[in-house]
Amino acid sequence: MIIIAIGANLDIQNISTKFETCMKALYTLKTDFHCKIIKTSDWYQTTAWPNELDPPYINGVAIVQPKETHPQHFLEQLHKVESKFGRKRNKRWEARTIDLDLLIWHDQITENKDTLKGLSIPHPRLHQRYFVLVPLMQIVPQLFIPALGKTVQEIYNHLQYNEKDISLFKKANKVY
Repeated sequence: MIIIAIGANLDIQNISTKFETCMKALYTLKTDFHCKIIKTSDWYQTTAWPNELDPPYINGVAIVQPKETHPQHFLEQLHKVESKFGRKRNKRWEARTIDLDLLIWHDQITENKDTLKGLSIPHPRLHQRYFVLVPLMQIVPQLFIPALGKTVQEIYNHLQYNEKDISLFKKANKVY
């Protein structure tokens, strides 16, 4: 199973809202890179982190089946989609038009291996991010994360976050 996180907290001026950009990014993965979108979570509005003064995010996760068979190459495709939608990488954790993170690549575990150019699988902060774990809980609560030795449910059960920082934005209803 391959899972990505999708998020945005900046509208693209006169083009699309944060939510529309998230949907267009998934559509671009499907059409430009022949990536099947198997299932998406509901979409959540979340408080920006680490700067709560930034605009709130729209976040979700998707189970995907990319045509690409190597995680580093798929990550490069995700970065191309981000660039297409105006993502700038000037500063860590800055506001962004789109953010696509590779969370899970089957049961593969890597830790910044040179062969993967710094790619860590599963995502190294997956277990700390409520805006990832809440949507993951919705679609794959029993998924075992080998690197953490726990299921999504078990990780979620130990996560501490303020429930006011996340709310349902839109139910998943798009068929891909």
